[in-house]
Order: sequence, then structure tokens, then C-alpha cells
Amino acid sequence: MKRKSFPEKFLKQIFYLCIVTLVFTSCISQKKVRYLQEQSKEINTSGQEFVQEKILSYKVKAGDNLYVRVTSLDPKTYTFFNGEASTTYSSGYYMSSESSVYFSSYVVNDSGYIDFPIIGKIKIGGQTIEQVKSTIQSEVDEYLMQTNVIVKLANFKITVLGEVQRPGKFLIYQDYINIFEAIGLAGDLKTFAQRNKIILVRETEKGSKVFNVDITKKNVLESEYYYLKPNDIVYVQPMNSKTWTFESFPYAVVLSTLTTTLLILQYFK
Repeated sequence: MKRKSFPEKFLKQIFYLCIVTLVFTSCISQKKVRYLQEQSKEINTSGQEFVQEKILSYKVKAGDNLYVRVTSLDPKTYTFFNGEASTTYSSGYYMSSESSVYFSSYVVNDSGYIDFPIIGKIKIGGQTIEQVKSTIQSEVDEYLMQTNVIVKLANFKITVLGEVQRPGKFLIYQDYINIFEAIGLAGDLKTFAQRNKIILVRETEKGSKVFNVDITKKNVLESEYYYLKPNDIVYVQPMNSKTWTFESFPYAVVLSTLTTTLLILQYFK
């Protein structure tokens, strides 16, 4: 019986090793990349309702910047409290840049007060935005009637880092934003993003706390971390298998390897 030459035996071993390696090298499964998956095997086709806690629960603290304007049908009344700032923004309370937001807002001092024109110091620390609006409105009503107070949180910033298309800091021009909208601002997640363990860093009165958020499950819609708060940091970790897992199965590489190996084996026969 003819014995196989060393090169042929060696090449066949390499061939089998490549096959085994490719078989056991996994691609990223759809289960790891889909959002809002059902928790059971049964697919619920009926509408589902989820209740979330919005940013309305956020309480103003020292260092916050508040955009406050007093509106009225009477131009003289309007400028009475707003002064020259009333002519700065021709489209209501629209603010075009972070610097303009800072210079046109009121800073809450360490004691929880803002220094408002004509009225003076107003205590608002520890109140929600709606409560702040009501507090300032009642103070303004002592001087003028038929006015409307507008209050916005001017320093609503979030930061999105990690496995996203466009990481960075974003200034939010709305009352609240959820974690999916934040990911959308960052251009969505990359393929190797770890969607079931997104890190959320949130400021508290005692410091910063770290939470894990799983956006692959539908119950995230009921999570207290679904809606973000000012200065939240969202960090998307990479998958542990990022260095060796394929985004999609490399059919071209496999076929090329098999063809080359077979040609070499044929040459040595």
C-alpha cells in the first residue's frame, strides 16, 4: 500500500483544521442584536401597553441652568421682566447653541435660589420643572396679571459613548428623551455592541451610580432607566467575542481556502 507523502498528510491536516475552526467559529446571532424581544416563545401579536416614569420627576438642583421667560400680549409687560433678552430670540424660546443656552439662563445657586429680575431671589431647589413654573408664576402675578411663565431645563445634556456610530455629548431641546432616542442621536449601535448590558451612569445627590440596561427585552419600556435624565452617560460595551466573531459568515473566505487546499493536494498527488 502506497504511503502518503509528508506534504500531503500535512496539508490534509491543515485542511481538516480549517474546516473545524470555521465550524466552531460563530457569527453574531440575531438574538444578540434585536431590540425589544419577547421574553417567552409565544409571539404576542396584540397591542401591549407599558407605563414609564418620565423626566417630569426630575428635581432641580444646585448648578442647573433654567431658561425662564415671561410672555404677555402687552410688549411693555413682556420687557418688564425679560429686558433686552426678549429681543434675543425672535422665535420664542428657541436656543441655537450651548453657549447661548448658558448665557440666557438662570443658574440655581448652592442654596437653591435663582436671582430673577424685579422680583429678586426665588427658592426653587428640589422642585420639578412644573413646580418651578408654578412658583415663578405666582411671584410674577404679584406684579402683573395676564402673563404666562415658560420654564425649560437648559442644561439637559447626555453623553453616549462606546460601540455607537457617532459617540459624543448631545444637548437635548425637549422635556425628556428615552434611551432609544439617545442611541438614535448617536447613529445607532454598531454590530458588536453588547445590547443586553448597556451601562448607564447617573448623577445622584450622593455621587454617581452605575446601572445595567438590557434593551433586547421589551420590559425595558417599563424600566425606571428607560427615560434619561440630565447629565446621564450611556456607555455601550463591545461584545467579548468582538476579536474573533464574524459579523456575517465568510463564505468567500471559506470557499477560497477549500479551493486552494484542494489544488495543493492535487499537485502533490
